[in-house]
Amino acid sequence: HNYIIIKTCKYLYLFHFTKNFFYIQYRKAVNMKTTNVKLSNDTKLIFKAGKTKFYTDFDGTYFPFPQNAITSKKEPYYSLLKNMYSLFYGFKKNAKEKFNTIITTGRSKIELKTAKNDIISAGIDFPAIEYFILRDGLDKSKDIDNKAETSLPNDLNKIKNDIECIVKSIDRNIVILFPTTNKSIQNDYLNSFESLHGKLQNHHNNRYISIVMEDNGIIELMFAPNINTKEYLDRLTNYINTNELQYKVDLLENDKNFWVPSQNNNNEKKEWQPANVIILTPIKQGKAPNKLEEPKNAVKEIIQRQTNDLVIVAGNDSNDEEMLNPLNYLDILNIDIDKSASIEDTLQRNEVLEGIKKLPFISIVVGNSQSLNKIRQIKKNLDKKGIHRIFSIENPSDALLKKIKYGMLVYSEENKKYKYSLGYDLYKELLNNDN
Repeated sequence: HNYIIIKTCKYLYLFHFTKNFFYIQYRKAVNMKTTNVKLSNDTKLIFKAGKTKFYTDFDGTYFPFPQNAITSKKEPYYSLLKNMYSLFYGFKKNAKEKFNTIITTGRSKIELKTAKNDIISAGIDFPAIEYFILRDGLDKSKDIDNKAETSLPNDLNKIKNDIECIVKSIDRNIVILFPTTNKSIQNDYLNSFESLHGKLQNHHNNRYISIVMEDNGIIELMFAPNINTKEYLDRLTNYINTNELQYKVDLLENDKNFWVPSQNNNNEKKEWQPANVIILTPIKQGKAPNKLEEPKNAVKEIIQRQTNDLVIVAGNDSNDEEMLNPLNYLDILNIDIDKSASIEDTLQRNEVLEGIKKLPFISIVVGNSQSLNKIRQIKKNLDKKGIHRIFSIENPSDALLKKIKYGMLVYSEENKKYKYSLGYDLYKELLNNDN
């Protein structure tokens, strides 16, 4: 026989477990009258319900400020981020295992590690993260502080060598750089693009391509400003297709995630401009990686196992659109969505509306990027129908945690098992939330 005793101000509960059944015995504190409630052995306990998984984009959402503003402790960004993370830390401490954060980002492991180290070096505590989803879903890591343990397979090394040959066949005088990353990275300066470019002789400064190959197989080619990328794009695309390699090829023009020295530099001051970059991304199981897969699997598991948990997602840009859209989760409930239909027509279907209500899912749209206007349109239509599954905020440093709490509270009123499993202290914090 096993017993669990729980004491409250009004009742004394005795959970009595035997081999074939359990019953709950409780006594009122006033008259100590005993009542027994016998439950069959197939009754589902909900002790483990009430958990929330929070999948958040990093740049612009969970890390809403420029990285160099934090390293230089520039105000008000520094104080705002410090306060934001302090609030998340306090909430996690109260929620314990009931709330877990998963960062899902387009950054690579080393890029995210650098940001984390910069934040910590600036004197800000980095909140506890359950795990990290990197490169828009291509990689997953519990620990970004350690170097990758696996080396590149031989076929990836061959691809790298083939790309070098293609580049040299187009321009045999071009200089190829091999930095650790093409993005600005202070903590790894000796192997950064800035460092390697600074060592180039003057006559090579304007004719270079910087190539990075990551452990996950992503290949980046970043071009000097005066180089025409069209021939490189055509040749690389043809190489991928001819060899039937599982890669997709993208050209990013003047991308502000990548910066190269401007051609107008003088010797006194180096100016920078957005770069043109060709990115080769491995295709996983016949499709390109995306941020939707992980939270969708979590929602599916909650529904199938009836765990009465919740998934919250938050993001601010186009690569977050898929995971923010509740319509993308409805096939879990065997509800088909006509992609060619308008949002208004789709949300007129009763089965779609009822399906969205059943989803253990909350979406938070951060900022005002036009790339997420479709999600805002869905929100507007759902709000009119009294279905509150999408929320929006402008300033994540102030409003992100508040909206998370509000979303949890809204869902708790719809799912009583989730509500009762939150526990008194956590539910009280949700009620006291200044939304």
